Parts: sequence; C-alpha cells; structure tokens
Amino acid sequence: ASGRGGSFIPPFANELVKKFNVPVGIVSTGVGATSVREWLPEGERFPNPPTIMNKVVSHPQGGWMSKGEVYRNLISRIQFLGRYGFRAVLWHQGESDANQKDESRTLSGKLYEDYLGKLIKATRKDLNWECPWFVAQASYHTPEDPGSEDIRSAQRALWKSGLALEGPDTDSLTGKNRDHDGKGVHFSGKGLRAHGRAWADKVELWLSQELQEKKALVFVLAGQSNMQGQGVVSMDHEKYYNAGKGNLVWSMENSQSRDKMKHLRDEQGEWVGPPNVRIRYKQKDEVRSGPLTVGYTGYGGSSHIGPELQFGHVVGEHFQDREVHLIKTAWGGKSLFKDFRPPSSKGETGEYYTKMVEEIRAGLDDFSSNAYELGGFIWMQGWNDMVSQEATAEYAKNLVNFVADLRKEFSVKNLPVIVGELGNGGEAKPGSGMAKFRKAQNDGVKKIEQAWFVSTKEFARPPELSPNIGHGHHWYGNAESYFLIGDALGREMIRALNR
Repeated sequence: ASGRGGSFIPPFANELVKKFNVPVGIVSTGVGATSVREWLPEGERFPNPPTIMNKVVSHPQGGWMSKGEVYRNLISRIQFLGRYGFRAVLWHQGESDANQKDESRTLSGKLYEDYLGKLIKATRKDLNWECPWFVAQASYHTPEDPGSEDIRSAQRALWKSGLALEGPDTDSLTGKNRDHDGKGVHFSGKGLRAHGRAWADKVELWLSQELQEKKALVFVLAGQSNMQGQGVVSMDHEKYYNAGKGNLVWSMENSQSRDKMKHLRDEQGEWVGPPNVRIRYKQKDEVRSGPLTVGYTGYGGSSHIGPELQFGHVVGEHFQDREVHLIKTAWGGKSLFKDFRPPSSKGETGEYYTKMVEEIRAGLDDFSSNAYELGGFIWMQGWNDMVSQEATAEYAKNLVNFVADLRKEFSVKNLPVIVGELGNGGEAKPGSGMAKFRKAQNDGVKKIEQAWFVSTKEFARPPELSPNIGHGHHWYGNAESYFLIGDALGREMIRALNR
C-alpha cells in the first residue's frame, strides 16, 4: 500500500475512470511494515509490541501503546478531502501482524479484529460521519508462509459484522504476481496490476450501488426578501437593533424556542450545521457555497439567517444517510405578478423568473459530479403582490402557472412544492389586504397536485422583542421567527416526500 517498488494506484484508478468517466483522486496513507497496533489512536494499549517499535511506546503500567502518529496522519488526510471529496478507506494490511518470526510479536485474530474495529470506529467518531472502510484479505509472506487463517478470519469477521466492506483477497495473488521470482512478500509489476484490478472490482460494484440508491437530494428555496433572510444573528446595538432582543444569540437563551435551538451551536459556541448538508446562494455577483451555517443571506458575512438554516437542519437530520444540497435563489422586493411572472401567464415573462431558473441550473451543474435528484421546491414570497389588489386577484392563477412551468422546465412532473404563508404580523384582520392575499396563496396551492401550504402567522413575534422594530415586512428581523418558519417548511417537505 505504501507504493515501495511500485503502486497499485494507477491500474486501480484507471479502471474507475473507465467505469464512471470522472476524475479520480487517490490519497496514499500507507506506511510500510506497520502493524494494526501502530495505527491505533494515541494511548490505545495492547499487551505485545509489533515487530517495528518506532511508532509505539511502553506503558507505565505494563504493555504498550500507540503514539498515534499514523492515526493522526490518516485523519488529517481524510479531513482535508472532506465528506464530499472522500469516498472510502481501502485497508490492505495484516502481513505485519501474522506469523512473525518472534511469536511474542504475532497478533491473534481476536485481537486483530478488536484493534481494527477500534480503529474504524475511532475514525468515524473523530470525523463525525460514517466513513466507509473496505478491508482486504491480506496476510501473505512467502510461498512457505502463504498467510494466516487466523488474521484472514478476523478480516472476514469485520465484513460480517457490517463494520467494514468486503475488499479483495490478495493473498491469492501468488507466483509471478510476487517479486523476487515469486518468492517475495511484495507484488511484482504484474501483481500490482492485478492488485489494482481486484480493488476496482470491489469498489466499482459498491460505488455503482451507492450512486444508484443514494443520490444526493437537492432542494430549491426561492422567493423574495423573507427567503433571502432578515433574521439578525448577533448585532445588538441599543438603538439600531433594540439591544439585541430577538436576535439569534438572544433567542437561543430567552425565546420560547430556546430548547429547540441548542443544536445550532457546538460546545465551543461555534455555529454548526448537519455534516451532510451543503448550500449554494448567489448574492449579487458572488456565488457562495459550502456547508450549511449562518450567513447565507443577501447581506453576506454571517450577520443574518433565513428559513434555510433550520430547514437544512431538519432535512439533513432526517436524511442522514444522504447528501443534501440546498440551492437558494431570492431577491427582495419582487412580485409574482411581474418579476417572477411565469411563461404560462399572459404577458412578458418576469426577469427574475428567468434568473431563478438560470441559478437553479447553475446550482445543479455544481452538483453534476454527483448523482442527484430534485427533491422539492420551497416558495416563500408575497409581500409585493399583497400590497396590490390587482396582483392579489391574479396570484392563485399565477402560482398554478408558476409551478407548472417549473416542473416542465426541470422535467419533474410531480415535484413536491411547499408554499410558506405570508405570515408577517400574525393574525390578519378579516377583509384586510393581508387576509385576502393569504386566501389567494392557499387557493392557488389547493389547485396544484403535490403542493402544500404551510401556515406561518403563529411564528410572528412582537416588535418590542425583536431587533428591527420598524420592519414588520421582515418579521422585525426576529431570528426565532425565521428559525420556526424553516422548521415548519422542512417538516412539511419531509411529510410530502413520505406521502
């Protein structure tokens, strides 16, 4: 695995490129002549030392323990790739634990299974995701010592337990596949090519199933300024932000939802998101993409949040075994009547309908290296239609056309659609423009198959407990409101996908 004398990597990668027609990156972390004991995290104890001693130390209370150097190197390289650049660990090791000349340094199969299991579990804990491991059958030394059934049995046991995936049996590559005219422990050139193909056979099958069965889920979040996000994160100027009342930091300590918000920060106080969720948002001319966190709003930086934050947490938690991608596309002060006007409605197609479609396509192109499916569309918009009687009267029809055109545009006939209520200000007075508009929203949704309307008026908070006391059109900048809107939209999307 270390590549001394040649490498299996080129033939292995070439086979994957032929199969999947994408670039393939391999990061080598092999260290020659190492025992599984040397790969353990720092401080892990074991009763007998490996053959080579420079990566272990004696324990004060007897026995030995790992220095953790090799483990730290492994973790750092996987972390560098990240969850979305990393596919799997290919583990090809066992020779330095099997049948050592000094029997006191030989590892039993039981201990090998235990230690390798600890290693796999430690990586998953430290990386905070279930990184796949392939384990090969590897214990061969020479024709006179063709392997250890004890070690091989331990390697198979890890497959059977589900802790590891089945790697190739490279102990079977003997004769001319080994160096020194078939008498050596290492592979010859022929053997390295066979070794690479054997790994490719295992990985290709698994990867094909993964790509077919677990496509990334893509959700589009679209609308105007309240989808852009106006929830204040931490600004607390006494005059301009009401001393911070209602911002996210304040809400996590004082709001009705404080217990629901604990997951937004880690023990060090850093903002965290689900490890499987990424987001893309174009703000003006700058495209920002990466792991979900605060700040994916029209303001840039990390000063505000929108519904995307808790929406991403909800769907990411529900779909833990899949990658989730959010494409956010929103502009403030835009109406469905004019700016987002769909092609099927009479008149000129809205400039921002066209821009929205372009940004969704650009986001999907960003994810094109991974298999994906469009999971749903979330629409949070309406203020600029609500203030116009003409736009309100036409809203239901325009919404029906809008959804039909989007589904046609992206060839997803039954794309689930969630429409968030324009709930600003809470309960609306009967007969008011707001009441009429909310009815128009709901009427439009009722005419669309596979579409659902989500009430949000109950999430309104009073201006005196909010950062922007004069911004009723933006929920007064109240972060709890945006958190709860995202939560409701996310949970309704999950229900829609489960129906």
